[in-house]
Parts: sequence; C-alpha cells; structure tokens
Amino acid sequence: MQNFHTLATHRGCHLDEILAILLLRLFGEALFPGVRTAKVVIWTSGGTPNGRLAEEYERDGILGIGVGGGRFDEHHLPPESAREECTATLVAEALGIREKPELRRILDFVLRTDRGPALHAFDLSSLVKVAHGAYPENEELIIASVGMELEAKVRLEAELLGLPKNERGKRLGWEGTSFFSQCFAKWCAERELRADDPALGQLSKFVEQTRAGFIHEFDLSAMCEAVKRVHSEATANCCARSAFEAKYREQRDFFLAVAEYPRIADEHLVRPRHQKPFMVAAINSPNSHMGRVARSERGCNAAIVIQRQPTGNVAILTDRKRLGEDHVLLLMDEVTRRIRGREHEVRGTPQPAAAILMKEEMGTEKCWSYQRRAGMLLNGSLSHPDVPPTSLSLEEVTEIVLRVAEEIL
Repeated sequence: MQNFHTLATHRGCHLDEILAILLLRLFGEALFPGVRTAKVVIWTSGGTPNGRLAEEYERDGILGIGVGGGRFDEHHLPPESAREECTATLVAEALGIREKPELRRILDFVLRTDRGPALHAFDLSSLVKVAHGAYPENEELIIASVGMELEAKVRLEAELLGLPKNERGKRLGWEGTSFFSQCFAKWCAERELRADDPALGQLSKFVEQTRAGFIHEFDLSAMCEAVKRVHSEATANCCARSAFEAKYREQRDFFLAVAEYPRIADEHLVRPRHQKPFMVAAINSPNSHMGRVARSERGCNAAIVIQRQPTGNVAILTDRKRLGEDHVLLLMDEVTRRIRGREHEVRGTPQPAAAILMKEEMGTEKCWSYQRRAGMLLNGSLSHPDVPPTSLSLEEVTEIVLRVAEEIL
C-alpha cells in the first residue's frame, strides 16, 4: 500500500483545509499510511506543480488537500455538489467519520463558514484569514497552531457527549471566565498599547463581551478555553496572544487604509437604466483593507471595487447584497467575457468562444479567475500568488466595468 509522506494545500488555506489535515492525522492512518506524520507543503498555483494529475502525485505519496483537482478538492465539484461539501467533509466522508458524534458540530460549523460568511468577526474561520494576513510567511505554523486548537475541541466534544445542555455549558465555561480577559490585559501591557488606540477598539469590545460568557462556541475565547482544558493555560495563552496580535495588525492596517483612501480612490457614479444609481471605486494600493473601506461609509458605499496591486494584478469585487444576486451574475458574466476577450486581443492570442470566456475558475488566457458564486473576477489572489499580472491598465479595466454596468443593469 502507498505510503503518504506529504500533504499539499494552497496558500492562505482556510479552516476547512486545516480541519481536513487534522482529520487525516487523527483518523486516516489505516486508509492513508504515513499520513499521521506527513509534512505539509504549499502549492502556490492552485493546481498541481507541472500540471500533473492529482492521481499521479498520490502514487508518489503526495495527497492534495483543497488543491490540485483530486479527491479532496471541492473546487472542481459540480455546482450542486460543491454547495454541500468542503474539503473537510470530503475527507470525513472518505474516512467514514462524517456522522461521528464528536465531529458533527465542528463539521457543521466549518462547512457553514466555508460556503458562506463567518458567523462572527472572532470565530475561528475568520481568525484563520486574519492570521494569514498578519503572518503570510508562517503558513505551516498557522496550520499547526489552528490544528491544535481544533484537536482540543474534538477531544473536549468527545468528553461532553451525552451530557445535558446545562451541564455541557458549565463544562465549556459558557458562564464566563476571567482567564481570557487576563490574557488580553497582560498582552496589552507588554505591548504598551493605549486604551484609546483605535486599532484596539474591536478587540477590547469583544473581550469585554466574553466576560459574561462565550458569544459562539467556536469564537476565540471558547477555543482558548478548550485548549486550556485539554492542554494547559500556557498553551492557551500563546493561542490567545497570537490571535490578539494578528487582529491588532489587521485593525491597524484598516485605519491606515481609512486615512489613505480619500487621496488615492477614483470614484465613479453609475446610473443604470433599470436600477438605482451606485458607486464604483477604482483603487491603486497594496492594502488589502481598501475594498472594505470603499464599501463602507468611510469610503463611498461602493457596490463594485476594482483594486490594482503594485505588481499589476487586479481584482474586481462586487457587493451582492447591494446589487442583488441576479444582477451580479448578469454583470460579472459579461465583464468576465469582455475582459478576458480584451486580454486575448492585447496579447494577440486567438479568442475562444463566448461561453468559454465566461467559464468559472481560470480562463484560457491563464490570467483571470472567475469566482461566479462570490461575484469576483481575480487576476491573482492570496492563494494564487503566481498568476501573471493583466496586460490591461486599471483605467481600461474600470472603463469596461462601467460600460457593462450601464448597458446591462
């Protein structure tokens, strides 16, 4: 039987891939010998290196997790199946543990937050994304640390099986705990942070709320409590401090974006024929929080944000609630067709049929990835950093988006 020595995932991997890796380590040794101690590597392309099939890599002892188009990559499932699965559920199904009682709540939470938005700014799925932004060069450490938190939660869930709800709540610490707030106070003191620091505001409010009990069973305070009960206070303190630092850096960068936005944003008012007017913001900046600022009252309440990185890579993001799901699909299908077509034209390469130009994921020009469900057209991303920059200028991309919006909506 094949011995598995490597687990490959994508850059900026999500909570579902981290849980999938943990499940394989805990329960997968019989089906995938060696997986318990397999090392984790990052594939930066989203596919497999050199374009080899995932099955070929498996024969070499390398198992793709949420990447490569193999058995544990839900990104290549048909849309109707992809809505019901994530990498973790595919692994759980393969291992025959999807209905294991101590895993149900965790799998449900991970699937829900993978298919949709985070439940809370401080839940574990959200904090994984925050950690990748704060520590982009420490992916393996993030995977190991979050995996340890998830394992503590699994072990705690196993201990609590069959307990009445009130007793379960007491064991979990739902009534509140001073440990988490003490960790926060010590971290603030050591960092010499001022109470009026705006980057500290969201953190301070969350910690204060948790004094009366957890907000959600997978929020930061609940996860730290699980680590404390299963491992030690010192280990839980390390988890808390790492998350505090990541969130603080995120908020600091957000307020830098707020200050910089008025100087660099190019705002456009769109007056569609069949819809209320809305704003489009075009921004040239590496700050990942610019889109969030543009969509807020601190910006222009933009329904569409177009952001160019210093590398020349461009992202087009839409607000589906503001524009409406159906309108976003109409708009972005046509935007994708025209931008990919223009990319081929500029490069002098043959243009494929319109249906191919609008297909999801990476296009034939190997430059633009269309995330239709999310209403995004991405020329590279955190998980696909090696995608070459577009040949189009920010101004040309913006002009295409504006023209399509006025013609179609």
